[in-house]
Amino acid sequence: MTPVVVFAAHQLGAAVAATGAGLVRDRLGDYAMAWYVAGALSIGVAGLSLLLRRRPGRPVPDAVLAAATAPKAWRFQG
Repeated sequence: MTPVVVFAAHQLGAAVAATGAGLVRDRLGDYAMAWYVAGALSIGVAGLSLLLRRRPGRPVPDAVLAAATAPKAWRFQG
């Protein structure tokens, strides 16, 4: 996926979530149900992300591994 598609999907999701939370507050008088729905969706998506698997035969590029490594100054020195 290109970064533009990811960014656009994120913005669209944020707009839908904000509108939905506002509608919930207008109907029920508070945001509690919106928080419960957001929490349930987050737990559900976290569970789905555990099902993702890397395709075999596609190693992680060295540049990605280098970028993912924390600088020495950030490492625990204890």
